[in-house]
Amino acid sequence: SDEAGSTDASESTDTSESANASSSDNASDSTDTESMPRMANALQLAKDSGMHVVLVANPVKDFTPDAFVELSTAERIGQIQASKLADKLQLDTISKDNPKAVEILLPYTASADGSDDEFAKEAFAGAWSVLQPYFKKGTAYSPSGLLTADTTDGQWESVAFKIDKDSRITDEITNRLKQKDSASHTRIDGIIAMNDYVASGVVDALDHLGYTGSAADINPSITLPGIVGNITGKQDLHRKKVPDPIKAPENDDDATNDGSTSEKARDTQWPIITGYGAYVDELPQLVSGHQWMTAVEDRKGAATQLAQMCLKINQGTAVKSLQNLTKGTYPGVAGKNMPTLRPDLVAVSASNLKSTLIDPGYITLADAGM
Repeated sequence: SDEAGSTDASESTDTSESANASSSDNASDSTDTESMPRMANALQLAKDSGMHVVLVANPVKDFTPDAFVELSTAERIGQIQASKLADKLQLDTISKDNPKAVEILLPYTASADGSDDEFAKEAFAGAWSVLQPYFKKGTAYSPSGLLTADTTDGQWESVAFKIDKDSRITDEITNRLKQKDSASHTRIDGIIAMNDYVASGVVDALDHLGYTGSAADINPSITLPGIVGNITGKQDLHRKKVPDPIKAPENDDDATNDGSTSEKARDTQWPIITGYGAYVDELPQLVSGHQWMTAVEDRKGAATQLAQMCLKINQGTAVKSLQNLTKGTYPGVAGKNMPTLRPDLVAVSASNLKSTLIDPGYITLADAGM
């Protein structure tokens, strides 16, 4: 969701403002056409009167602010999930003799005028920019066949599905993984669900299909009691190095009589599932290990950096020393190389849930299902 804030960070009579230029998703095109020029005119009047303007979340066409704060974009949401998944599955170190099975679930909301869902399009481009090289090398593949080495970042519709009701999620992942033989399972190592709501539906579907275990199984040194102890502050959580995936043995209980790995046991192993949003209702899934990762904006850090930016602008000092500051250009905005603050996205798993969400006060132990 888009956010706006206003910060008066100077002892002088000058004032810094941060404005959210977003409009309602349900507003008509005509309303947008009328409101955007009015917004631009109002902000220009503010600048002409001596005020500084910092835009948060969305740029305003034909208006150049003093600086811009870019919150999470669809592209960055896709990128962080894909990069963390690639790291967790160690796609850089495995060989194509041991490829990992990966699926991308792209929730899609068809617009009234039939135009492309820009969020889905950009989120896929972000995720695919990370994963495509592994598909080309043969170290990753899509069990459903919807993604191949030849897939381009513009072919987002291949993995997109409408999300107008809950059953769409379970139907989608079930159709991709279900075998004709109900006793058989399709191996799946990682699923990018894009958000925690979709991840929750994936968890339900996998459980119904008979997949077992949890994300904690990927690193045997992490146990669920250890996760709980870490979150409640009773003990530290120590993570050992994950075995080389080329040589990593399956769970001992999955061995056959001759010592080889049981294909059936491997195929039913619970995959890594990523999401986004740190939805409170879904956080217990992190503790249980069913969802491996979510991500969230560092809102407190962003607020601090925004205040520092406003202070420097009011004092007439350079803002280039601020962390996470870059230069950006935006369609329809006259100013080029605008000072742009891009706060970090924070990846959250059971191992750092306490330090990233509980200790800062975003959620309580009860919210985490404790």
